[in-house]
Amino acid sequence: MKKMFLLLLLTFSIQFLAAQCKIAELVKNNKAQIVSPYIFDGFSVTNLNFSQTNKLVKSEFIALKGQHYQLILATSGFEEEVSLQIIYKKTVESSEELLMKEMTIGGSITQQLYEINKPGFYYFKYSIPKSSQEIDHKECVLLINSYKKK
Repeated sequence: MKKMFLLLLLTFSIQFLAAQCKIAELVKNNKAQIVSPYIFDGFSVTNLNFSQTNKLVKSEFIALKGQHYQLILATSGFEEEVSLQIIYKKTVESSEELLMKEMTIGGSITQQLYEINKPGFYYFKYSIPKSSQEIDHKECVLLINSYKKK
């Protein structure tokens, strides 16, 4: 009985560790793609929980005046294809403008590049499909931002 419990615990631990988003490794691998005149400015992580139901997850990016941004969206390597919409608002109170109707990330597309040249608020809406696996799992999308002065 004790051996069975340890075996189950070990199996669960391996699955749990394999499913975690390795942020430092993702940043290191994708940061190398930033080339001059762009300067690395930081990153944010959007956690995606794949389960047996569809979900919508949102994140945002604020672009400052006088800078041109290059954003790298990189996945943790999940199988599912996630649809992404990018919405722009000049101010928090202004009306929304759909910039990118639909971009796909995930599956064979592990990275997308997007450029921003006007200041304002950018909202990323991820449409999370059902898990391709029988069990729920957690993954992530890393947004690396770099900029150059206009």
